[in-house]
Amino acid sequence: MDTKTYIEKLELIKIDSRINFTDYSKFESDTKTPSFLNYKGLNSFTENVSKQSREDVLNSMLLAQRAATKSFPEETQMADWYTMYFEVLQRLGWLISQKDFNALGEEANALELDKAIFSLLKDLLTGQQINVLLKSLDLLKSLGEDDKRLVAFEQNTLTHNRGNFQLGLAEELNGNVSILGSGFILESKKKIRRILFVKFGKNVMKMKLHFFRAELVTSAYAKNRDFVIKKLGNSEQYIASLDI
Repeated sequence: MDTKTYIEKLELIKIDSRINFTDYSKFESDTKTPSFLNYKGLNSFTENVSKQSREDVLNSMLLAQRAATKSFPEETQMADWYTMYFEVLQRLGWLISQKDFNALGEEANALELDKAIFSLLKDLLTGQQINVLLKSLDLLKSLGEDDKRLVAFEQNTLTHNRGNFQLGLAEELNGNVSILGSGFILESKKKIRRILFVKFGKNVMKMKLHFFRAELVTSAYAKNRDFVIKKLGNSEQYIASLDI
């Protein structure tokens, strides 16, 4: 099956149109290291990533997320969800070079989520890369409780006592874009209300990390860019800038 037909045949999850990101700029940002909410993800970009490449990264990841969630909507289906997610990315022109799995250790007891994330990623990323990701988390945590971006993000990532969200950092080199990505699956004994303010203690059972490195071959993706945009429809419901 050619890629155009593959994209056309994908079934995508839809969200409640009353709770979305449409009040916020989608791809524009005046900061050197912009950050975006992207359905279930928080994506950060270094200053050398062009606007077109940002759009390509965000749209391709959005398509993969929505297709995976449509096929595997239950939080107990995360292994299948990530298999579908990577399959879509690869069909769009992504090369997946590394996939790792890890679990949160007991040493993270009582840490807030951003500190727990640091404990998992500190050996996988450089200090500068971690700082960019933590800056994005701080931006998200700084939003008011009624901010539509935070409301929509938590609706997209939380189901009672489970959470599933992604972090990604993109850098551009020689025309292609490399991604350091991580998916977090959180399970708690009690209902999770504010995912970024969760503290790890007796009520948290476990958190799993799916870490991956990938490269978007822009020449390959460009052949299907218009098909992706058409398939997504109004992607502004799913993507918003944090730097405004």
